[in-house]
Amino acid sequence: MMIVIGVVFLSIAFYSDITRMKIPNWLTIPITVLGVGLHTLMEGWEGFLYAISGVGAGFGVLFILYVCKAVGAGDVKLFAAVGAVAGVQFTLQSLMYSVLYAGVIAAIVLLVRRKSIFPLHQGRMLRFPFMYAVLPGICTAFLYMQ
Repeated sequence: MMIVIGVVFLSIAFYSDITRMKIPNWLTIPITVLGVGLHTLMEGWEGFLYAISGVGAGFGVLFILYVCKAVGAGDVKLFAAVGAVAGVQFTLQSLMYSVLYAGVIAAIVLLVRRKSIFPLHQGRMLRFPFMYAVLPGICTAFLYMQ
């Protein structure tokens, strides 16, 4: 059941981030609450701790990236929701793979645009929807954790 919830959630988040560069609260907050609630109902106190620690891990790490302006607020809430549904280990592995994929995507974009790594004018930053990296990152974590 959690896999179905995850697939639907990530599909909607992907579409939203690609088309609007936003991941809405109406998507992330209910999934976070649902993840914590389902784990608590199914496993009691241990399930609650599992989900809440996942929320903390996802939110905490991404919040640091948000403060550095590397990701948006929707990405922070997205990983909090992933943590609520999938726990700390999966969330941190997904994040690790997502950051690696983001680096590869950024390098490809720079090569395609033929811009130097150190541009003379520092006015505009390279921006792309983080979901381009998150989706393969989560899929990779899922495959390796089987």
